[in-house]
Amino acid sequence: MTWPLFYFVVAGLLGAIVLTISLPWLRARNQRQADQLRNAQIVKQRLAELEREVTEGLISEEDKDQAVTELKLALVEESQATDTEQKNRSTPAIIVGLVISLGIAVPVYYRANHITEVKQLVAATDSVSELSDKLIAVMNDNAEITPQELQSLALAIRQRLRDTPDDEQAWLNLGRLYMSIGFSEQSVQSFERAFRLAPENTNVRLSFAQALMLSGTDENLQRSRGLLLFELEQQPQNDNLLLMATVVSAQLGNLVEAEELFAKIKDKMDPTSSMYQTIVARLDELRGIAGVNESEEPINQEGKTGFSVTVAISEELKQKLPSSGFLFVFAQDAGSQMQVPAAVVKIPLPELPVTVELTTDNAMLPTFTLAQVEQARLVARVSVDGDVSAVNGELEGVSEMQVSSGLLRSATITIDQEIK
Repeated sequence: MTWPLFYFVVAGLLGAIVLTISLPWLRARNQRQADQLRNAQIVKQRLAELEREVTEGLISEEDKDQAVTELKLALVEESQATDTEQKNRSTPAIIVGLVISLGIAVPVYYRANHITEVKQLVAATDSVSELSDKLIAVMNDNAEITPQELQSLALAIRQRLRDTPDDEQAWLNLGRLYMSIGFSEQSVQSFERAFRLAPENTNVRLSFAQALMLSGTDENLQRSRGLLLFELEQQPQNDNLLLMATVVSAQLGNLVEAEELFAKIKDKMDPTSSMYQTIVARLDELRGIAGVNESEEPINQEGKTGFSVTVAISEELKQKLPSSGFLFVFAQDAGSQMQVPAAVVKIPLPELPVTVELTTDNAMLPTFTLAQVEQARLVARVSVDGDVSAVNGELEGVSEMQVSSGLLRSATITIDQEIK
């Protein structure tokens, strides 16, 4: 509830309370005035009759005085009885009004003060450092984090950013949080805010470059390339930077640059590793050579770990299929809260059905591939903008299968959902 809305509700509530309590008294006062006016007219008429009867000799002066006294006593008794009756009628209305007012005031007070949320925020703030360290461990695949812990960490970070929007560490932690749950666009935005605040911070630059690389769009890959090449000027012997820059250059199709970077690290890599073979396959593709790696040894197709995925679309969604766009097919760990893909394939939207291979060669990170997954959640998503992040209106299908080490299993995904 926003503060302007809160003030509006409070003002309306106070008005309702005043009206509810005042209305019975206002009605009673008006009724009493009407009764007093009517009684005054009756008394005036009776006094005139008594004067006429004395004049006509029907009664004596003593009888008239006694009648006037009795008339006054009757008027006083009637006034007291009227006050008692009106009070009895007003009391229930006042009680009902108070009950209604309390019934509205208590929820509004509770809602306006966010008592439950405040308690959660205090708990989250107290454990923000611990949760941040745990998130970093999750990013390195050394720990697990629960949805409740992710929610608490996000709450604490957002609250900190409300108070200190120039806190680059908070933006960095928020970016890591979004990256851990697979929100690539939000992670890029958060890391970019941190980068603008602290462009000299190496951790911020590398996290921003990694998020840009994982987003997969050409524009973000170009930005990631610029950051990585700048960082390589500062750390030319950093093998991790060389590997990331090689992958980005290969994805962008910069063959000469990718070969130069790869030449600096290929002797330090295991030729049988999925990352090595992925880079070699991509370089061969850029050279126009298919199926032969740099050492002229054929890749063992039967020894691959992953899936041969056939993607189809339901009859109900065929008409909603865009004329152009991209098809993403990716695998996540179904047994983990992390949504970072273990493997992903992005191709221009083909005519469906189509079959693609999703294996350890398609890993986005060298430390997280299908080889580390037991049960895979397979997703096929049609994207118009070329970003793997889910957007309302996009079409997708989901399936789950067990991963078998060294086997290429057949899988089928039917695109039958519209993201809302």
